[in-house]
Amino acid sequence: AITEEEKELDPDGTYAGFSRVDFVKSVLDWQGSVVEVSSGQFRNVVA
Repeated sequence: AITEEEKELDPDGTYAGFSRVDFVKSVLDWQGSVVEVSSGQFRNVVA
């Protein structure tokens, strides 16, 4: 069952069918992308 808090955080139900492994993988993929972009921006500023 989906709680009210879960509905508020994911109103479209995008992640409702994700297993824990799928969800963690998507978070880590997103986190890696953010780090990569930030690192690139930092290198551009320093250069």
